[in-house]
Amino acid sequence: MKSYFKIAWRNIWRVKNRTFITASAIALAIFFAVIMRGFQLGSYDLMMENAVEKYIGHIQIHKKGYTEDPTINMVFEESEKIKTIISNHKNVAHTISQITGGAMVSFELQTNGALILGIDPIAEKQRLNLENKLVEGKYISPGDNEVVLGENLAKFLKVGVGDSISLASRNYFKLPAFGKFAIKGIVHMPAPDLNSSLVIMDKKTAQTFFSAKNMVSEYCINLNSSSETQETIDDLKAALGSKFEVLAWYETRPDLKQQIDSDNASGILFLGLLYLVIGFGVFGTIMMMTMERRKEFGITLAVGMKKWKLVRIITIETLIIGIMGIIAGIMLAVPVNVYFHLNPIELPGSIKEAMESFGVEAKMPFALELSFYINQIVAVVVIVLIAAIYPVISILRMKIIKAIRN
Repeated sequence: MKSYFKIAWRNIWRVKNRTFITASAIALAIFFAVIMRGFQLGSYDLMMENAVEKYIGHIQIHKKGYTEDPTINMVFEESEKIKTIISNHKNVAHTISQITGGAMVSFELQTNGALILGIDPIAEKQRLNLENKLVEGKYISPGDNEVVLGENLAKFLKVGVGDSISLASRNYFKLPAFGKFAIKGIVHMPAPDLNSSLVIMDKKTAQTFFSAKNMVSEYCINLNSSSETQETIDDLKAALGSKFEVLAWYETRPDLKQQIDSDNASGILFLGLLYLVIGFGVFGTIMMMTMERRKEFGITLAVGMKKWKLVRIITIETLIIGIMGIIAGIMLAVPVNVYFHLNPIELPGSIKEAMESFGVEAKMPFALELSFYINQIVAVVVIVLIAAIYPVISILRMKIIKAIRN
C-alpha cells in the first residue's frame, strides 16, 4: 500500500494545475457548506436561547386546563414538594416559578391592556437578563412595590421613571383588583407583543395584587440539553400526576417550532443543491483528468500494470486530492465561523422586525459545533468517492491499443 501511495502522490503533482483545480472545487464546497450550515445552526441556537431558555423554558408546568384558560383563576399553590420533584431531576439545570395575569394599565387619559409578570427578581436576573435590557431607570428588587414597563407600553402611556400607573383586573376570587405602582424602570424586550404590554413586578407583590398568596401560574424549566425534553416530560408527568399539565416549549410555542422546522428543511434542500452543483463540478474535473490521461493509462497497462492496481492508484489519487480540498475548505471556513460566532452580524429593517416578532434578537450568529463539520466532511468524501467511480469504470473497460492511439 505504501508504494501505491507514493506513486499516487507523485502522479497528482505531475500536473499541478489539474490538482489545484480539483482541490479548489472541493475546498469551495466545504467552505460554503460549513458557512451556510454554521449560520443556520447558530440562528436556531439563538432562537432557543432567546425564546425558549430566557422566556418560556424548555418545559412548562401548569395547572390542568391552563392552556385552554390562561387566567389568574388557574393558578396553583407553590409547594416545596413540586420544587423538590423538579430540582431533583437529573436533566434539570434551572427552574423558576412565576405568576401572570391580564390587567388594564392606565395613566391619566391613556389606557392599554397589559400582561402582569410576577417574578423572583434574583432568580430571574440571569435568565431574563433584564438589567441589560433597561433603557431607563433600575431593575426591581425583592419586596419592591414598584414595576418595570415594556418600552413601547411606556411610550404609549407617555410615562417615565418615577411616574405612577394604575392597574385594574380581577383577582383569584373573581373580585375587582386595583393598584397603583411607581415605575422603577423601562426595558426593551425583543418581542414586540411583550414590549407593548409587559408590566414586571416582584412575585409577592403580584400575588398580593391578585389576592393569590403563595400561588403561581407556572414553573419554567431549563434543561441541560434540549434533547432531554421528552424524557424529562415523561418523568415529571409520572411524578406530578394528572392535576398538572407538563408541556414542551414546542407545544407552548408551535409558531417558533414551525419556523425552525421550515427553515431547517429549506436549508437542507439548499445544502443538497449546493452539493449537487459541487458534485458535478468535481465529477467534471475528474472526468477531464481521466480523459487527458487515457494514453498514460494505456501505456501503463501495456507495460504490465494490472488494471486493479491502476484502479487502486487512481482511487488513492482522488482521495488525496479530496482530503487536500477538505483541509483547505475547513481552514478557510473555521476563522470565518469563529469571527462571526464572537461578533454576530446585526440585522436591519424588516428582517429585524420579523425576527423580533418571534422574540428573537435580530442577529446572525454562527454555531461552532464539531458534528456539522464532520457531517460536511463525510458528505464531500462521499461525493469524491462517487466521482472516482468514473475513472475506475473507464480503466476497467479500457482497450489498451485504442487508449494508446488516443
